[in-house]
Amino acid sequence: MRAVSVATLASQILIVLTGGLVRLTESGLGCTDWPHCTPDSFFPVPEHGIHGFIEYANRLLGAVVIGISIWMLVLAIRKAKSAGGREILTLAALVFFLSAAQGIIGAVVVWLELRPDTVGIHFMLSVVLVALSTMLVWRVFRGPRGPKVATAPQFVLTHGATALFAIVIVMGTLTTGAGPHAGDGGAVRNGLNPELLQHFHAWPSYALLLVTLALLVVAVRKGPRIHLFSVLGLLAASLFQMVIGLIQANTGLPVPLVAAHMMGSVFAAAAMTATVLSLRGKAEVSA
Repeated sequence: MRAVSVATLASQILIVLTGGLVRLTESGLGCTDWPHCTPDSFFPVPEHGIHGFIEYANRLLGAVVIGISIWMLVLAIRKAKSAGGREILTLAALVFFLSAAQGIIGAVVVWLELRPDTVGIHFMLSVVLVALSTMLVWRVFRGPRGPKVATAPQFVLTHGATALFAIVIVMGTLTTGAGPHAGDGGAVRNGLNPELLQHFHAWPSYALLLVTLALLVVAVRKGPRIHLFSVLGLLAASLFQMVIGLIQANTGLPVPLVAAHMMGSVFAAAAMTATVLSLRGKAEVSA
C-alpha cells in the first residue's frame, strides 16, 4: 500500500508534466478526436506528425494513472476496517473518481479545440489531485489524524497560506490562458490582458512568501519538527516559483521555464498540503 500510494502521487505529478509538454509543443490537437485520435483511427496518423504521438502518449499515461488509482482503491477497500482505513478509502476513492473525470474533461478540451477555460479547469483539477494524493501518502505512512500539535498562530498562518496559494493558482491559470502557449497555433485565448494578470498573479505570490516566512519563524521556535520540515519545503517551492516566474516574465516566456514553473506549482501544492497535515500528530492506535 505504501508503494502504490507513492506511485499514485508520482503519476499525478508526471501527467501534469506530460500534459504541459502537450501544450508547450503545440500538440494539443495532435489528436483531433476522443477516445479515437482521429475520426478514422484510434491511433496517431502520420499526417499529424510528432504532435499526434505526443498527445497520444499523454492519453496513454492517463490510462496508467487511472490504473494505479484503481489498484490503490482496491488495496484501500481491503484495509478499510483497519486503523485509519476509512479515511484512506475515502481519499483513494476521490483520487480514482477525479482521475476518471480528468479523462472526460480532457475529451471536452479536445472537442472544444483547447478553449482556455476548459484547459484551466483541467489543470486546476490536477492540482487538487496532487493535493489529495499527498494526503493519501501521508495517511498511509503516518496513520489516522491525531490531535493538534501546533499552536493557534500556526493554524491561522497555515490556513491563510492555503487561501493565498489557491488564489495564486487561479490567477496563474488565468494568466496562462491569456498568454502565448495555447497548445495549438489556432487555439483562442481568454482575451484578458496578460501583463495586468501577471501583476495579479505576482501580488498574492509575494503575500504567500511573507506568510510562509512568518510560519518558518514560528515553526523554528515552536516546532514540531515535521511541521518545520514541511514549511521549509513550502518555502523552497515558493522561492523557486518566484524566481522562475520573474525570469520567464522578463524573457518572453521561454518554453523550458514555463514547463519548470508549471511543475513547480504541483510540487508547491504537495508542500502546502503537507504543511497543513503537519499541524496534527499521529493518532494513538490501540493494539
